[in-house]
Amino acid sequence: INFQLFSVVRSYQDPESVPAARKPFTLALDRLNSEFAAREWGMTFRVSNRFLNDRLKLELAAIADMTNHSLVLRPRASYAFNDSLKLGVGIDYFRGDNQTFFGARKKNDTAFVELSLIY
Repeated sequence: INFQLFSVVRSYQDPESVPAARKPFTLALDRLNSEFAAREWGMTFRVSNRFLNDRLKLELAAIADMTNHSLVLRPRASYAFNDSLKLGVGIDYFRGDNQTFFGARKKNDTAFVELSLIY
């Protein structure tokens, strides 16, 4: 189990103080640089365990930006049938407003199935 708190402090110009003509440019630049506030804080969480003699691995990871109320959840599962064949499944789930770090990535929501063959 891992749990971590983080904080970011940067020199930052509030988009509300920018003249209206430059505001779209400022918001786009902030999104490009992932700068959404002068001070941001959040947390990361990961829990992982192996079962059935290391054949089954279950994992849940999450990152939450508490300042801007955005997050990503990443559950994963994999099962090794033998030393050569492994099946994995997982999801990446992004949430938040469009002008937040993870909210800007909502279109990247993904579910996947992976089949690995090692020879």
